[in-house]
Amino acid sequence: MENNGFRRVMRMSESKAREVYNEKMSERESKIMKMKEKFAKSKGLALSERKLDEMFDKDAKKAEALLCMLENTERNAYNNPILLQNAQQIATMKTLNESRMTEAMQTGGAMGLMLPTDIVKVVRIGYTNNIAQDVFDVWGMTSMKDSIYKLETIIGSTERGATAGDVVYEKYGEGRYPSTFEREALTDGGSHTTYSATLSNVPLLPFKVMVLVNGEQVGADNGAGALVGATLSSGTINYTSGAVSVTFSSALSATDVVEVEYAYDFEATNLFNKTGSVLLSLVEYMFSAQLYPLAVEWTRFSEDLMNSKLGIGAKDMLIAGAGDEFRKAFDETCIRKGIMASSWTQAVTFDTDFASAGSDSSYEHAQSVLNAIISAEGKTYKALGRYADTSNIVCDFDTYSYLTKHRQFVASTPSSKVGIFKVGEIAGRGVFVAPPNVITNSGEAYIFGKAVQGQNVDAPVSVGSFGGAISTNPIELKNFNSQMGLGMYLDVKTNNKKFATKLVLENLSPNS
Repeated sequence: MENNGFRRVMRMSESKAREVYNEKMSERESKIMKMKEKFAKSKGLALSERKLDEMFDKDAKKAEALLCMLENTERNAYNNPILLQNAQQIATMKTLNESRMTEAMQTGGAMGLMLPTDIVKVVRIGYTNNIAQDVFDVWGMTSMKDSIYKLETIIGSTERGATAGDVVYEKYGEGRYPSTFEREALTDGGSHTTYSATLSNVPLLPFKVMVLVNGEQVGADNGAGALVGATLSSGTINYTSGAVSVTFSSALSATDVVEVEYAYDFEATNLFNKTGSVLLSLVEYMFSAQLYPLAVEWTRFSEDLMNSKLGIGAKDMLIAGAGDEFRKAFDETCIRKGIMASSWTQAVTFDTDFASAGSDSSYEHAQSVLNAIISAEGKTYKALGRYADTSNIVCDFDTYSYLTKHRQFVASTPSSKVGIFKVGEIAGRGVFVAPPNVITNSGEAYIFGKAVQGQNVDAPVSVGSFGGAISTNPIELKNFNSQMGLGMYLDVKTNNKKFATKLVLENLSPNS
């Protein structure tokens, strides 16, 4: 077992790793189904009448995270003595004066009395509509310290350009790891004509020895210990000792590299450890939630006005506002971490000046911006050997306006147009617009990769979400202002930076 950042790697046999993985997933699925049945019956959360089923059909992972948040929030709320005392007080008030209770008090506590259901509503409002779950990997935590489990295939031994512990498809050697081929350099005898060495891995297999100059084959063995080739005057190979010598008809240059590539006898017991291996690891990504607090304040005047004149429950409005603020802060925290992660490589640039590019119009030139987006995604592929399952683009408003010119841009109507929200798609990639406090420079876009498979953390940012909490009942001050504290338990971590890249649109203006 080894620790790496917030990862803990448990190396074991493939069958054992899959057994542990399936056990963890089965246990979690059972918990989720119980939560689903419970909250489908809860009043005031708008989750009944197949609403939860629709959420699971659309995005099961996101729905699971919501249920975990609601469950943890409710469990903590019902362990809060202040909230339980409030519930008892409200029940008494209803019994004594049912006919005079306001709508706000019938559905929840009075303005000065917070109930367990109120903080659950904050989570329901604030967490459901966030965009972080669409862009990054979000995990619904079932406890304050929780883990994501992922099966990961790694290199088992250091041989032939491969390094033990590297993730398969992320690190590349010389392409000979799963074979018995080795490659070793020969030493120049001084005249640039004769080169020799004693190869390390013996015995060798006849007819499997090649002579290379600067990576190109110029000769091979004849199975009887001789090396032959058009540019060779002589050459010998001893299959048992590994002694090799080759002489060229004409002298090479001092910079030429002479090598021998050969296959060893893999049945020889002394070479068993040279065989490449691949291991299956169970990787545990650990989260430890911390509290993100938010102070909420309002005036007695606004409370009285909404209750008496407008017929609106002041506390319900407060809950909705607090939920929106948590959503906004949650999204911005995640996006900022994603932006920082993209600094591992230089940005791809795209000049929007259509005249300099030789295009007839800005519209025609904008059709080429998709090439720049693909180039940015390609940085991830070149570094890791694989693309993310999906990509999403988060950009400033001017960049979003420019992307709408592309023929493959499809606009969407978001449920909320506050903070960071989705504006459409371009060639299957979600496009999200962010305000200037998140993306400060015009013309900046960030491409974030994400895996669609459950338990896959191929994302630049991974989030563990636990639940919400309330500190106290509202406190009324002498200036007729009321205050209270709310909070959200989360853990936001940078994961694989190479799934975040940056695109900069140069010479961009509102009229580009």
